[in-house]
Amino acid sequence: MAKAGEDLLAAERDQVARRRRHQGTPADAPVLGLAISGGGIRSATLGLGILQSLSTHGVLGRVDYLSTVSGGSYIGSFLGSLFVPPTARGDADAVDAAVVREHVKTLGHDPLGSPMGLLAVRQLRQFGRYIAPRGAGDLIYGLGIVIRNWIALQLVIGVSLLAIWLSAIKAAVAMRAEFSPTELALLLPPLPFSPLWGLTAIALVWPAGAALAYFMSRRDYFPPPPLQYVKRVWWWVLMLVLALCVWRLVDPPPEMGGTVRLLLAGAAAAIAVALLVDAKVRQAQPPARSDWQSSAVAREDRIRANISRIQASGITLVSALAMAAAADTAALFLATWVTKAALLSGGVLAVAAMLARRFLSKVDVKKGLAIAKKRLGLVVNLAGILLGVLVILFWAAFAHLIAWDDDSLRTAVRLEELVTSPAILDRAVLITVGAALAVAFSPSFLNLSSLSIFYAGRLRRAYLGSSNIDRSDDRYAVGKDQKSDDIRLHCYYHESLAPVHLINVTLNETSGQGSNVVQRDRRGRNIALSPAGMLVSGDDPRNLSARPLDRAEVARFDCPVGEPLPLSAWVGISGAAVSTGLGSRSTVGLALLAGLSNARLGYWWRVERQGGFFAVFRNRPVQAYLLDELNARFVGDAGVRWNLSDGGHFENSGLYELIRRRLPLIIAADNGEDAEYQFADVANLVRKARIDFATGIRFLDAAELDGVLGAGTRIRQAFDGTAGFRADACCATALLARITYPDGGAGTLILLKPRVVADAPLDLIRYQAENAMFPHQSTGDQFFDESQWESYRRLGQLIADRLFAGTPEVPDLWHPAMLRPL
Repeated sequence: MAKAGEDLLAAERDQVARRRRHQGTPADAPVLGLAISGGGIRSATLGLGILQSLSTHGVLGRVDYLSTVSGGSYIGSFLGSLFVPPTARGDADAVDAAVVREHVKTLGHDPLGSPMGLLAVRQLRQFGRYIAPRGAGDLIYGLGIVIRNWIALQLVIGVSLLAIWLSAIKAAVAMRAEFSPTELALLLPPLPFSPLWGLTAIALVWPAGAALAYFMSRRDYFPPPPLQYVKRVWWWVLMLVLALCVWRLVDPPPEMGGTVRLLLAGAAAAIAVALLVDAKVRQAQPPARSDWQSSAVAREDRIRANISRIQASGITLVSALAMAAAADTAALFLATWVTKAALLSGGVLAVAAMLARRFLSKVDVKKGLAIAKKRLGLVVNLAGILLGVLVILFWAAFAHLIAWDDDSLRTAVRLEELVTSPAILDRAVLITVGAALAVAFSPSFLNLSSLSIFYAGRLRRAYLGSSNIDRSDDRYAVGKDQKSDDIRLHCYYHESLAPVHLINVTLNETSGQGSNVVQRDRRGRNIALSPAGMLVSGDDPRNLSARPLDRAEVARFDCPVGEPLPLSAWVGISGAAVSTGLGSRSTVGLALLAGLSNARLGYWWRVERQGGFFAVFRNRPVQAYLLDELNARFVGDAGVRWNLSDGGHFENSGLYELIRRRLPLIIAADNGEDAEYQFADVANLVRKARIDFATGIRFLDAAELDGVLGAGTRIRQAFDGTAGFRADACCATALLARITYPDGGAGTLILLKPRVVADAPLDLIRYQAENAMFPHQSTGDQFFDESQWESYRRLGQLIADRLFAGTPEVPDLWHPAMLRPL
């Protein structure tokens, strides 16, 4: 483990010790962690009920660590903000330890049952529809933001594509004058011809030159070593051919046509690339000093491997350009039809609609929907790719409509028959390229055009604002933001007497410099925010680094850092479930669908402070980041900006970081959508704990639970094994697991699972009768009415009450309320 990571964990232990001294917790009491999983407002509301129960029974004061993901981070930040005094909210720069202690005294040993806690819960109840608590007014406000950002994104993408297409058309028009009509007829196919095909042909120089360099990399080893330093014949031959090509291009004979000049230019470029690649690759490979023959063979093997990789990159570029050229050809064909006859187009659409209706009348809709649901991932990916193709076709066709004269476009079949107005084309190229460059150096557009700021604002108003005493006055409506709602991160953590809050987010990484397992399978890494900074982890527990979070006046945050963000922004990132980066679920199709529809809740976090006038030029262009998003290509922590999204995209239970810290006792609320009780999130946690931390997690079965809890006891009825949860007659709401750490230590995991049991209150039973999916309604439902919100809150409270209220019926048996490991 890295030294920085050890320092961060030591700072966490210091805060735990300070909280324990204030709470009066014995120093030898086992360290207790609480994890609240992802699941949107469903998990947040269940989590609230669980926290209320733990607060009532005195368990919350014993919690040392609180680890949250997504919806769990909503309610975790709500709890943590209760411990922040009013003077440390808003724009406060410092936190006074004495003020914090006095403020926490008002909360007592039952923070959520104190007058301030009850008032905060009452405020939070008003935000069941936290995205639009005021109804139509908030919906119109939000819809305006969504439409504005979507249009802005489409314009940026469109202007960039127009700049590329119009520049290619301009180059094609300029090059066309170099060819005779006969040569054009030979070079161009009898179809609408895209000028990007020429760019594709030019790009062939890259892989062709690399292929030529590959054959230059072999020497014969028959001569003795002194003769090995004789210059290679290949090099001199290619230099001579290159000189001849350049000479004929500079001083061509009058009879030389454009086709011959094109071939000479291509050959010269390929030779030049080959010589440059060969020289560059050999320069990067230091010559062997001993055992000249075997070392030279190994060195040349590495050289050839590097050249082959360069060639593969060239083939990738050519393939991408070829696909773009094919799309442009289709767009040019589309543009010719658009300008011909609207009536004909309408007739074609009418015939297509009639045929589609007849086809659908013979299809079993229910069967089709069942198949589509089963193959939902494939359907969504194909829809995203199709949407991307349509966007490219639209802007390419628009470029051709701008570039070519309408009369010639109506009758065009080949490029040489198209007529353009040079003045119009020149202006269009100048405007689009200028606009694209203006956007390229405006990196703030990346996050301003997404929905991350809007989303974080809604969470700030609901979950952080509810604990804001300025809102206790009825004059402040739920729809009004208050300056003191938000909290700076160093104020949230510094001198805090709340449980150490670990906020988990995912760093998307599909094309970085790290582990192949991360890039190909996990496609992301976990980041945990803590009082001393952040932990960035990989698939190896030794690959652990700590980074500070905020350059504030507080001493513990005085290291060089990244972009300072308030608490609400990090909570929003932790819950950014819909985005172009989805961790292990990231695909090109999903990225295209989310990106082009601007369903982007993720955040591009700048990790380096860059000042001065030229700082903006050290960033990549905005279009490059947008292309990464649409292509689901993220370099992880290798770039200046990190793409961050929902912590559940890496691990959704919130237990990962608690397992890393080897806690002896953990309580976890697994509130993810799991109507069939398949425990997918827990299974993911068990697998990652075994791989990353060499830690085993084994859930007790029915027989083992009888031995630990006592057969027939009330507490035994609350627990069951994973297999028992799938039975309809099961009345359990919790599981029990033993944790085996690599150092020989042991831990206990108490996992709470939402379920309506037979002795539940009447209102819960009635609500489930009216809503069959309760308590596993879709995470996509983020608009809770009063009955839904209260049903989830009350269910969470009842589940925790069953475990932590009362004492063991049999004195010698273990009970969760003991707050000690098995």
